[in-house]
Amino acid sequence: MRPGLRKLLTALKVVVAGYWLWVLVASLGHVTTAFDAIIVMSAPLLLSIHFVQGLMFVRKLRGDVPWWSDFGQIMLFGVLHLAPLLLDGRLRASGPRR
Repeated sequence: MRPGLRKLLTALKVVVAGYWLWVLVASLGHVTTAFDAIIVMSAPLLLSIHFVQGLMFVRKLRGDVPWWSDFGQIMLFGVLHLAPLLLDGRLRASGPRR
């Protein structure tokens, strides 16, 4: 993968990690604005989308790491975690993991 693309994906993952940190802080009772409430309410939708992505790809993941490690990262970062796997060829073309 090109270094520029890898840096972009890393920067986007930092942004997503900041979002999840914001959700955590806001859901612990520190909601001060209506925008914080919107952020907290959007978290279940985002988790649902990432869960579906994880279910679609978890059987095709392969590599040195256990499947649940990749699944956890898919739950946090979604497509941002899958993009390098797709580009580097870590996903099988077809068929379940054996």
